[in-house]
Amino acid sequence: MEALKKILDEALYREVRRFLEDLHQVFAGRIAFLGLQGSYARGEATEHSDVDLVVILDVLRYEDLEDYDALLAKMMHQNKMCGFLSGKAELAGWSRADLFQFYHDTVPLFGSLDALLPAICPKDVQEAIRTGACNIYHMCVHNRLYEKDATVLQALYKAAVFVLQAVVYARTGIYRCGMAELQAEANEEEKKILCICQKLKNEAGPIEAEALKLYAETLFEWAGRLVREHPAAEK
Repeated sequence: MEALKKILDEALYREVRRFLEDLHQVFAGRIAFLGLQGSYARGEATEHSDVDLVVILDVLRYEDLEDYDALLAKMMHQNKMCGFLSGKAELAGWSRADLFQFYHDTVPLFGSLDALLPAICPKDVQEAIRTGACNIYHMCVHNRLYEKDATVLQALYKAAVFVLQAVVYARTGIYRCGMAELQAEANEEEKKILCICQKLKNEAGPIEAEALKLYAETLFEWAGRLVREHPAAEK
């Protein structure tokens, strides 16, 4: 709870604390892990940020979702709540490329992920880079031809930050959570990606068409290069 108190404002902290207390009552003895992800965990939250909770139960049944939803419904700031809910076996069977990011981006509040996750190796980090880059590349093309939506581009730049975390980890062996830490380890091309991401995040009004075109092309070129440099491993 003390970790939460340091990063949430007083009103939100009280509400989230009450939610977690209720969670322990409803799922008594069944909670294997509680954690916090996202901007609050990284110390980069704004007034618009969600509270991304990670809740791992011994077993997740469909009726548990109804109980969890009922707890959310009691909250004044329900619209700020987000996150990940799973059973232990499902988490253990998850893609290890996804679990690389999941593990490093989660601040424990109760329990530990160490005993819940399979060992993550360098190949999993490479797969995280490849899969993330493939998805971004595909969506860059799709957005240019079909949606033509600035909000899609903003989401893709947000996804690019997670890919960059894996790229930097593969290069240095150290996971860098925050934007400032990533900037310090990034090369010039990567710094450009991070800079554009910040611009898109802070932009209040419409973005000029020429700027959008430049941003989209920059991301497209970067993601394509990563895909080429990280081909799928041969079986």
